[in-house]
Amino acid sequence: MKRGVEATFDFALTGTDDGQPVAIDALYFSVLDLDEGKRMKLREGVTVSGYASSYLTEDTEIKMTTLGSGVVRFDSSMPGNGRDNPKDPETLNERQKNRAATFLFDHAESWRVQLFVGGGPPSGRNFMFAGKSSVVFC
Repeated sequence: MKRGVEATFDFALTGTDDGQPVAIDALYFSVLDLDEGKRMKLREGVTVSGYASSYLTEDTEIKMTTLGSGVVRFDSSMPGNGRDNPKDPETLNERQKNRAATFLFDHAESWRVQLFVGGGPPSGRNFMFAGKSSVVFC
C-alpha cells in the first residue's frame, strides 16, 4: 500500500457450489509482518472487527490502542524490511512472532479488516495475511 493511506477489506466465506454465505464454528485469521520503515516512517496499522479473541506474544512489538466502540487498533513499532518477511505462518521465528497478530472468530461468516500506512518517503508497505499462525499454541 502507498504511504499515508488506509484501505478497508471485507472478507466473506461462501459455498463453492452456490456462492451463498457459509459460517464455520471457528476461524483463525492472522496479520503478519507488522513493521515499519526507518525512523518510524510508513508505520503499519490494522483494525479487525468481530473477533472473539486476539493473540500476541508476550514480547510483542505491536502497540495496541483501544478506539471507540471497543475497536482495537494494532500498530507496528519497529522497522523491518523484505528480508525479514515470514515464509510460513506456522514456523515463525521470534521476531516474526512478535510482529504478528492472530484473531479467532467464533461462528465466522464475514469480517472486516482496515489497513493503515503512515506518512513517509514516496514508497509503501506490504501486508501479509494467513490463517492460524505459530503465535497461537493450541
